[in-house]
Parts: sequence; C-alpha cells; structure tokens
Amino acid sequence: MRHTQSRSKQGMSLIEVIMAIAIGAFILAAAASFIVSISDIWAKRAQRYAFYEHVDGVTQFLKTTYQSAQKVSDQASNPNAPNPTNPNLTADSDSVVIWKTPIDSSEAPMLYCELDKITPILTQGDGLPAIGNSIYLYHESGVLSLVHSKILQETLESESDLKRTRLSPFVKMIEYIYWDSDSDSWISEAEPMESPDNNELLLVPQYLKLIFEYNDSTIQRIVPIPLPLKNLLLY
Repeated sequence: MRHTQSRSKQGMSLIEVIMAIAIGAFILAAAASFIVSISDIWAKRAQRYAFYEHVDGVTQFLKTTYQSAQKVSDQASNPNAPNPTNPNLTADSDSVVIWKTPIDSSEAPMLYCELDKITPILTQGDGLPAIGNSIYLYHESGVLSLVHSKILQETLESESDLKRTRLSPFVKMIEYIYWDSDSDSWISEAEPMESPDNNELLLVPQYLKLIFEYNDSTIQRIVPIPLPLKNLLLY
C-alpha cells in the first residue's frame, strides 16, 4: 500500500517530458502550417478576384469609350486629306473608329477615335494643357495604353515621345475579329486585315478580343467596335 502511494507522488520521467514537448511542438508546427496555408489561399483568392475586377473594368471602359465615340472629323476620316504626317489608313471612311498613325515615324497604325467629351482618365500633369478628345489604342509588350493625340505633333520625333495613359499591364495579346462573308463565319486575326480592294488600307474589325494573363490565370474579353449599320453583325 505504501509502495503504491509513493509511486503516485513521483513526477514525470525525462522521457515523458521529452515526448510531451515533442508532441506539443508537432501540434504547434501543424497549426502554424495550417494558418500559413489558409492565409496564402485567401491572398491568392483576393489577387484572383482583383484580377477579374481589373479585367472587367478595362473591358467596360473600352466598351463605353467606343460607344461614346463620335464621327471622326472630315480631315481625319479622309484618306486623301492633305495630312501626310498621320493619314487615315481605313478602307471604310464612314467608321467612327479608324486606323491611323499618330506621327509619320510610327511603325504601325493604331485604332483611332474621337470622343464627344474628355473622359476623367485622360489626365495630364506638369502644367501641360488639357488633353483633347482624340485617342489611339496602343499595345506593346503586354501593356495596353491610350495614346493622346492632341499634342504638338511637330515636337514629336518618335512614339516614345507620345503621352500615354496606361489601362492594363496584363494584356498579353489583342486579336481582331472580322466577319468573312465568303465563308459566312467569324475569323480572328493577330494582325489587321487589309482591304481586298487596296492593300495599303486596313479594315476596321467588328470586335477586339483582349487576352489578359496574370500568373496562371488567363481571361478573354470581347470589345465591340461601332460600325455603320450596314456592317453591323452579332457575334
């Protein structure tokens, strides 16, 4: 009886203490790993949601911009107008969106439109005058921007001198969607299509396909281009 009572008053052995510490450390490590994993999942989910919101915002802005575009001025819409520095390169001069180069040294034409009023996103600092309502859509190295055309063109020597408003750094590619009347189907091209009547002029696409990419996420969005009613087709 005395032997049993003396054993009950003894403390934990060294082995039991070490095992208890090891089990506690294992539980704490597992809990910390779980918390870190949950935090990482939530952070990635937040980034993914932010990416989707960014894509939808850029797409909606371009849709609204092109829908509010007014008829291009006569000088800008006439391919034969006396403006050799940035002529209209569009086959259909009735379009409110045309192909045009901002300066003579531009390597490729850009989609050009004129808005009925200046949008708040077109801001300009450094004490420069207010930006006009004529803009180009510019895409290079995954960055989609608006190029402001109402700048003193004679002071510009290259496209790097142009003022830009960045819309998105995640646009991997832009494709141009046309309606092919010969095959009665839609075709998507990586480059603007030339006019069948004049290979020096370009056709305005019915739609733009924007391909956004961020990490392992890829999203495609369609932006309609306003065209004369005779060319309007549903995609």
